[in-house]
Amino acid sequence: MRRLLRTLSLLAFLPGAAMAAVESRPVAVELVLAVDVSSSIDRDEYLLQIRGLVRALRSPDVIRAVEMAHGGVAISVMLWAGEKEQQQRIPWMLAREAADLEELAARVAGLNRIRIWGVTAIGEALSKAHRLFGNNGFQGARRVIDVSGDGRSNGGRPLHLARTTALADGVVINGLAVVNDDPDLETYYREELIGGPGAFVMAIADFNDFEQAIRKKLIREIGVVGMVEAVPGR
Repeated sequence: MRRLLRTLSLLAFLPGAAMAAVESRPVAVELVLAVDVSSSIDRDEYLLQIRGLVRALRSPDVIRAVEMAHGGVAISVMLWAGEKEQQQRIPWMLAREAADLEELAARVAGLNRIRIWGVTAIGEALSKAHRLFGNNGFQGARRVIDVSGDGRSNGGRPLHLARTTALADGVVINGLAVVNDDPDLETYYREELIGGPGAFVMAIADFNDFEQAIRKKLIREIGVVGMVEAVPGR
């Protein structure tokens, strides 16, 4: 009894830690969607990404995958570009059914593009996305960063350092490579970006294929692998 009272007394002096331990909600996956908005992506390509993600979130396959995920899926959306151009635009929210995904899709549809300067800082994006998992109110069986982009890292924190830090913390990093400007980007993503148990990279020819690819990628990341089909041509 004295030991229990002593423990409770100690917790009284650590309200933040105690609250985090009590309030973290178990979910199947904590997922950060990190969307590239650097200057290599023009206005039409940006809109194809946003509209593609919106339609993917509303698709019956994604809805079914979320409904099958034990505890639901915690999702946050981040836009990224250069060294100091990473913004969590949609805070963490829990998706368990179609209504939740509809709310998320509506918020994605309303996103405005962040100010950009031209650099593609994937290492900075990874570091920011990794930090988003801290004290977010959820405890996922898996934590996943979903990076989409059309170029190699050319500024900011070295990618290998950010990747090593995230992987050491048990985070899985997946990639969606748009190879219209760089035919070898899929290989670069595979060798330099992705990592962790079950990590994978998908490649598409251009942003016109983004909707189909991100839909299948979301299903796979949520965990219902059997529902995923191969991306045409890959």
